[in-house]
Amino acid sequence: MKLLLSLGVAAEELIGGSEQWHGVHFDEDGCVWKLDLDGRPISGRLDALTNLTSLQALYLSDTGVTGGLQALAEMTELWQLWLDGTKVAGDLQPLLKLTKLEQLYLSQTDVTGSLQVLAEMSELQELFLDGTKVAGDLQPLFKLTKLEQLLLKNTGVTGGLQALAEMTELRQLWLQGTKVSGDLQPLSKLTELEGLFLENTGVTGSLQALAEMSELQHLRLDGTKVAGDLQPLFNLKKLKELQLENTVVQGDLGELLRLTNLTQAPVALSAFPRPQIRIFHMSEADLSGTRVSGRLTPAWRGQLLQLHTLSLKDRASEQGPVHPVSPSAARPDEAEGSQVSFLPVGSDLEDLRATFVTKKTGQLLPALVNLDVSLCPLDGEVQNLLQPLSFAEHLASVRANGANLFGHLQTSCLRNVSVDGELYVEYCTTPLRSSLQGLELADNKIHRIEGIPANVY
Repeated sequence: MKLLLSLGVAAEELIGGSEQWHGVHFDEDGCVWKLDLDGRPISGRLDALTNLTSLQALYLSDTGVTGGLQALAEMTELWQLWLDGTKVAGDLQPLLKLTKLEQLYLSQTDVTGSLQVLAEMSELQELFLDGTKVAGDLQPLFKLTKLEQLLLKNTGVTGGLQALAEMTELRQLWLQGTKVSGDLQPLSKLTELEGLFLENTGVTGSLQALAEMSELQHLRLDGTKVAGDLQPLFNLKKLKELQLENTVVQGDLGELLRLTNLTQAPVALSAFPRPQIRIFHMSEADLSGTRVSGRLTPAWRGQLLQLHTLSLKDRASEQGPVHPVSPSAARPDEAEGSQVSFLPVGSDLEDLRATFVTKKTGQLLPALVNLDVSLCPLDGEVQNLLQPLSFAEHLASVRANGANLFGHLQTSCLRNVSVDGELYVEYCTTPLRSSLQGLELADNKIHRIEGIPANVY
């Protein structure tokens, strides 16, 4: 009881026999084997726990507990240690003998030290050190082949990915904001990965290393040096999030669905998906600052049914003022940034401006909320950007600054269109008129805007 009181557990919670104490579990010898005070309003120092050497599970996440890890040095039976979100600080070194650990959660603490301390913890399945001051090379982790989740986000970790090459059970890998670098290739055998987060690292290589990661749902490589073609993403049928902003990835958007055996290809942004192919799961896609190209076509109808955010903007849109350019001043092939023209042309334009359906499974981007094509070479009439999206009932924000749009814009009634197979001389109840909340068209050659609600600019 004294131990619990020293941690700030209220005395009224300790009334009655010890078997009634919430979060305290005893084994048959009367020793505490599990202490679960997770998320409770307690404080005190870890030193109070020094004598609990029979502990197998210690849950103190999101509490006010303080102190160093030395108090845990002899708890060699521990297999679960949760200290994330506490005020615990100091070096990892005292954990050296805790080789039975399967879960080690130290996220958002002031823990320091190198990964070498963890080198013999071969039973580890979940290692959370994100937001700590842990630093050093990844190499000491190479024996931890049972890891399923490795979170090292925003730490001082360095080195290449070779140390992770045999971690074939990994499902979540968070290394964003670290100094990790080198080629993606060592990750090629990590085919159970569901989340791969490497943004803002020095990682290089091509997407080919990811080609067999068929379980991948979240892929963030923005701000890396990854390059090459989109084609290796063919098999990522469960992908929901694709972040490639400011990489050197290139290719036509339609490449993602070139393979005819893809009946459910939730990877986003295919400009030319074949009609029999449906893209269901993708909810967010960022290809801004890449060299991807392509246009909107009628084949987009019924695709990307969950896509709510589509960003294709040029990286220059975040680097300063933009200026309109003429179609004859198109960007050279070597220019950085998305090359997506996006606007439909020719017969595709005629179709998308004249034929609409109200059923979501036949609509154009029915779930889209945010569209950003700023500084993309749209090179066309502004009306051709919005009119095909007239039935996008969730579309709230459109950004097309400096995209070489011209002409005049009106969001009044559609004229001479087909809706659900019925012809209308005028059709005025388009969902976009009520959903649109923000429209940015700066630095274009638009000479007149009419029919835009007063709160939309």
